[in-house]
Amino acid sequence: MGKTGIIWSDRFTEFFFSPKNLWPVWLRRMRRFKELIDGLGLSRFVDIIEASRCSDDVLMLAHSKEYVEYLRSSSRRGFGVLDYGDTIVYEGMFDDVLLVVGSAIKGLKLLMEGEYEVIYQPFGGLHHARRDAAAGFCPVNDIAITIEYARKYYGVNRVAVVDIDVHHGDGTQQIFYHDPSVLTISLHMRAPYFYPGTGDVDEVGEGEGRGYSINVPLPPGTGDEGYKLAFNSVIPKALRRYEPKLLIAQLGVDGHKDDLLGGLRLTVNTYLYVVSLLRTLSKELGIPLLAFGGGGYGYRSSEAMVACVLGLIRDEIPSNEFTKAWDAIKEDETKDSKDILESIERVLKMLREVIELLR
Repeated sequence: MGKTGIIWSDRFTEFFFSPKNLWPVWLRRMRRFKELIDGLGLSRFVDIIEASRCSDDVLMLAHSKEYVEYLRSSSRRGFGVLDYGDTIVYEGMFDDVLLVVGSAIKGLKLLMEGEYEVIYQPFGGLHHARRDAAAGFCPVNDIAITIEYARKYYGVNRVAVVDIDVHHGDGTQQIFYHDPSVLTISLHMRAPYFYPGTGDVDEVGEGEGRGYSINVPLPPGTGDEGYKLAFNSVIPKALRRYEPKLLIAQLGVDGHKDDLLGGLRLTVNTYLYVVSLLRTLSKELGIPLLAFGGGGYGYRSSEAMVACVLGLIRDEIPSNEFTKAWDAIKEDETKDSKDILESIERVLKMLREVIELLR
């Protein structure tokens, strides 16, 4: 048994919670991800673990009984939307929700019981859903459910969530906005009319949770250079100060430069860099790492996911095998203009005071 496991189901290649016009892009992403993992020989260095469904009461750890019943009845109806139009209903949707959440819980159990150090769940990271509302292709918040499960069944009292999806992790932030036992950090693009319209530097938490929400808003067009600067300036210091007992990463790859719904200019280089750093920090802190695939709607989103996996297993894979896989997906890095770098530096200057609030 290796140190890293990937939770997988062939069902992941057959559905999504978005409007149907995005399904071809998403389903291609999921199919190609598994093809690359197998074709590049990476399945020899990770354990492929069969996904499984959870019971519906698990959803109620982070959602109300009434909302869960709403999801179930909507699924039986088999059509319509759960929110303002982004998150669709189809027949059997509820079973797929249980599969996605069940996969996260299965991964958590394997981590907390010491069977693995790292688990990657390529479908999850539904970070827009609130306690009683769907949003942004997210019928439930599997991150929040997993955190509540870790607290209830494993006594985990400090969880850090690092979210690199191009869209702000607003649902996760809102659920834990008053809670100092969960640190949420989100790096995302911030621009007028860009979804979900939240995630400014001054959103730092409230009450006892003040200081435990950290947002790193990035200007449109940010490339590898600026993103690495922002990530390296915030994440290591925040995690070392907070000293979580569990690290959850939402590794959305929709910041890639070819993404249909993004606006950043990242390449696979950024995903390898930031995930390698997260893995190094998890080792340094001696804590398990549960990673979710998050968003991604571009032609090279699968390659970006593979870069994430390479970051997770970089120290466990022979150098020649790493080079072989990396050569198959690598791209030229993107640089940033002076204006973009100066904008990021202004954000980082403000964030230094926020990070000092962590205890």
